[in-house]
Amino acid sequence: MSPNRSRSFDPDSGAAVAGAPSRATCPAPLDTAFRDLADSMPVLVWITRGDGAYEYYNRRWLDYTGSQDEHVDDDGWQRFLHPDDIDRCAACWAASLNSGEPYETEYRFRRAADGEYRWHLARGLPTRDADGQIVRWFGTCTDIHDRKLAEETLQQAGRAKDEFLSIVSHELRTPLSAILGWTQLLEMDVLDAAEQKEAVETIKQQAKAQSQLIEDLLDVSRILNGKFHMRAMDVSLARVLAAAVNAAKPIAAQGDVELIQGEWNPALIVHGDPHRLQQVVTNLLANAIKFTPQDGTVQISLEVDNSSARVIVHDSGMGIPVDQIEAIFERFKQVGGEAIRDKGGLGLGLSIVKHVVDAHHGTVCAKSEGPGQGSRFEMTLPLSAVTEAADTVPGSTADPVADAEALAGISILVVDDEESARTVIAASLRKAGADVLTARSAADAWGLLSTKPFDVLVSDVAMPGEDGLQFIGRVRQSDKPFRHLPALALTGFASVDDQTRALAAGFQMHAAKPVEPVDLTRRVASIVRASKHGG
Repeated sequence: MSPNRSRSFDPDSGAAVAGAPSRATCPAPLDTAFRDLADSMPVLVWITRGDGAYEYYNRRWLDYTGSQDEHVDDDGWQRFLHPDDIDRCAACWAASLNSGEPYETEYRFRRAADGEYRWHLARGLPTRDADGQIVRWFGTCTDIHDRKLAEETLQQAGRAKDEFLSIVSHELRTPLSAILGWTQLLEMDVLDAAEQKEAVETIKQQAKAQSQLIEDLLDVSRILNGKFHMRAMDVSLARVLAAAVNAAKPIAAQGDVELIQGEWNPALIVHGDPHRLQQVVTNLLANAIKFTPQDGTVQISLEVDNSSARVIVHDSGMGIPVDQIEAIFERFKQVGGEAIRDKGGLGLGLSIVKHVVDAHHGTVCAKSEGPGQGSRFEMTLPLSAVTEAADTVPGSTADPVADAEALAGISILVVDDEESARTVIAASLRKAGADVLTARSAADAWGLLSTKPFDVLVSDVAMPGEDGLQFIGRVRQSDKPFRHLPALALTGFASVDDQTRALAAGFQMHAAKPVEPVDLTRRVASIVRASKHGG
């Protein structure tokens, strides 16, 4: 601006008015030394007279706004502010002029170089004469844009965290409510035979749902921490699909949804982790069934070309809004509005699907014509160079160690401080033919090991006093005959680090609670076989 032009402040608009008489005594002119100092400062500097008439802008202010000194007064300072900030900023400046209190506010200031509005912290302090009258306001504008964005990001993250915890609480409590309700009715002995069967089935399904929820949360944690590992091998894709279909059949039956299965060539081989691939296909099927109404259909099929196999899951369900398809694989994202959210879930399953498929050098995509038009998910995987599957039967999911005599003649010691867990584990192993003794602490288990030979030790990790890791360490470091006893660790702590610590301590295998009876039997049998072969 031109420092010789007189301007006054209009308190109604917050703007300086050209040509109006000044209400304050004209201060002494600014000297050259001050101007040189202000021009060298890394912030925008401005000075007004006591009544708000602008007197000086430093070079950085002029360069930032793209203004020429002689034109600043004519256009007014407000034209550089974001339109949404003008009224608030003007009111704040007017209040300071009227009260004499220091001026401080935040607003978005337009940068001439690229037109970007950047957040600034504006401050102004008055200087007074001997009579206490304000003769000048010295002010600065400091760029706080990056800090402001960081604060907004943190606030958004905080809101997202609160929303996520609310959803997790709801999703965990929902199956617990059903389990608790049916359990109380069973205890009251008021259910007939059909209702008892329904109660048991509901408890089982809700427990599985809760277990899957926890596993999804752990998977997301592993992904975020870079600890999501896979055990890749050549595997029959037909076997993976058959296992996934078998896992999804009870879910489809419960929802009265028809699950249609195609025919698959058992010679199709992909290189990957069979457990993770089954997890992906099961998730896609369960997701399709979840959003398909009664009497609807979910179909799984397989298409093959020279280098890849495409698994297609097609349903007649609720469909996906076309403009939201791209977001469906994002973590904690639920698309489709209230109708979708009412179905529950954390929005984690499909994000895990994408991560697993990407790790297999494949692709996954979703397609839909819109709400009510059904959905189609396609997973494409590269085929392995191997062209034939050895010892593979299409659709076969029979577990060689799942029958009642799988552990016949095997003596097992089960250690767990929780009576309910100890009882269930022992009962599952006895059903498979094993001879089982139990202990509720490491001390009790040590006493039993000293009096009777065992073939396998199954021990909880998180126990009071001497925990499972300490206990297996003492076993391995002892000079007792049982120092080489094969051992399986059971724990509710299921991260990769937990597994690594269990194996390093001396366990041969690690399993996360809750473990299903068939899986428990299979793992114990695997340890027995390995020990017999010197593994």
